[in-house]
Amino acid sequence: MSKNDVQTGKETGRDSGGRFKKGHRLSVYDGVYSKRIPLVIRRHSTIIRESMIEDIAGSEKDCSTAQLILIDKAIAVNQICMSIEGFIRENGVFKSRKLHPVLANYISYIDKLRLILKDLGISKRVGDRVLSPLDIADEIDAEKKKKRQKVKTA
Repeated sequence: MSKNDVQTGKETGRDSGGRFKKGHRLSVYDGVYSKRIPLVIRRHSTIIRESMIEDIAGSEKDCSTAQLILIDKAIAVNQICMSIEGFIRENGVFKSRKLHPVLANYISYIDKLRLILKDLGISKRVGDRVLSPLDIADEIDAEKKKKRQKVKTA
């Protein structure tokens, strides 16, 4: 691929101005989509995918095809949400004294992600009980006592 091909967009489906040509379908195989997602989001998404697979079945071999598809869809929706969050961080919430229109889409993507996670069976993990400050202090004291006993016996 020559430099001229890159400039004219023969390989990427873009015109000389960098815009997508009419009728061009953006796909992962173009290499354009994956380059547009920031590296931080891709790394975070990889970690989330591995954690989701571990939560559901332990390993990717134990997941069904439907579960893997839902996991990949959840990751894609999460990437969109993270991109919108980054956009809002850079540009602010308001656009000409009104809420930015992208926020309406953000809420729908968050809801879609919640539904996908519900379909996968991933829900909030609820602890046994909420600890008061006194309970936390008692637990810390108990841990310190255990450490002291280990040091004395050693």
